Amino acid sequence: MIKNEVKKRRNVLDLIVAGIAILSVVVIIMLVLYRPVMEMRYIRSSEYYLKQEKVDMAIEELLSALKINPKSAKALARLGYAYYKQNKMQAAISELEKSVKIAPDDYDSHYRLGQAYFEQGKLSEATNQFETSLKLNPDKAEICFDLGKAYYKQGKLKEATQQYQKVIKLNPNYSDAYNKLGMINSDIGKTDMAIYQYEKALKININNSEAHYNLGIAYSNQGRIKEAINNFKEVLKSNFNSSKAHYNLANLYYKEDKYDEAAIEYKEFLESDYNNALVHYKLGNVYYNQGKAKEAIDEFKNAIKFDRNYSQILQPVLSKSEKMLNVQNNMNTFQAVVETFANNYEGHYPKDLDTLFKNASEKKYWKSIVNPYNQKYNLSSICLDYTTYKNMPSKEHLEGLILYEPAGDSIKSKNDNSYLSYRIYGTDDHGELLKDGAKVFSLSTDKLSNMTDDKVKP
Repeated sequence: MIKNEVKKRRNVLDLIVAGIAILSVVVIIMLVLYRPVMEMRYIRSSEYYLKQEKVDMAIEELLSALKINPKSAKALARLGYAYYKQNKMQAAISELEKSVKIAPDDYDSHYRLGQAYFEQGKLSEATNQFETSLKLNPDKAEICFDLGKAYYKQGKLKEATQQYQKVIKLNPNYSDAYNKLGMINSDIGKTDMAIYQYEKALKININNSEAHYNLGIAYSNQGRIKEAINNFKEVLKSNFNSSKAHYNLANLYYKEDKYDEAAIEYKEFLESDYNNALVHYKLGNVYYNQGKAKEAIDEFKNAIKFDRNYSQILQPVLSKSEKMLNVQNNMNTFQAVVETFANNYEGHYPKDLDTLFKNASEKKYWKSIVNPYNQKYNLSSICLDYTTYKNMPSKEHLEGLILYEPAGDSIKSKNDNSYLSYRIYGTDDHGELLKDGAKVFSLSTDKLSNMTDDKVKP
């Protein structure tokens, strides 16, 4: 009886142990099957987030996948790509290198690794990865294109050309490939062929801003200024912050003497690169040629501030700009006076100074005149008579004033009340006036620079 009871208990215990063993096996089997399922679930979720540009969330999913399987080539490859999208190139390279070791036949991992190397400037490594990827998938246009870029960066123009031609063979509507072929033709001096390739690129994709930019450069080199300007404008339609487009557009406007437009474009460039000494220098030239002396001086000083090498170069033009500023400060709005001169004999014999003064007064230019000499010597006119000039203790800073004196001692001259008039534009080393009475300058601001020097060329 007792033996039977013990035997029964042993049988029950054996059944329990057997049940536990079976359950453990089932759990293990379920875990083995569950882990890959969860891994793929995380990977697929990351792919969704990457498409939505939610890169941080994609990375979280991929890290969860790698906790389940640290050697998941897919998770490593996608994690590397996610870091690439965040511009974390070293992290991207680290993950992608792990991926290609685990799955050496995955062409996409080699391709992504090549892209990361390329962004870091490791052109030899990038080329090796692109070539490996292309062997695994020979008909992928994107791989050919990026391999062409790597060859081009290394100066291997023949090899780059072959890859871009292969891209076009695989995809005849690949606009960027035509653009790159244009760049190669431009580099070897075949400008007409380059223009053909750029135009071909734009026929496929009119919004290809890089092709517009390159076409603008090519037209500019051929002297086709209007067409070049139009293409740089097209670049700015799609990418207004393109500093190189603003810069080249400004240079073309300057060549065309379109100073207002040139100033706008140089200033747009400086919004993104304010410390660029060359552009401050060029903007200063624009202002100088517009007769905007103060603005020119400011820009020339900025050029020197950011590059001391400009100090010696700009010293002469700075001096002339400061002289021009004195002219502007003294002349204010003397245009009415100059216009009056033009009505007199040869433009520089005002026969009736009262009429001259009245004319200026009626045009309301009179009240705007501020001249320290007028105040100091109680002069009521904007003109400086010769006797007053001779009696002045200091003859500095007279630029822009009008000096007049009797035309001669003859009775006729005195009866006609004729006077010679001069526009003063400085003094020489001996303190003598530098003046011009042979012609009357138009003192509108765009002509002011003619009083001191020729136009400045960049």
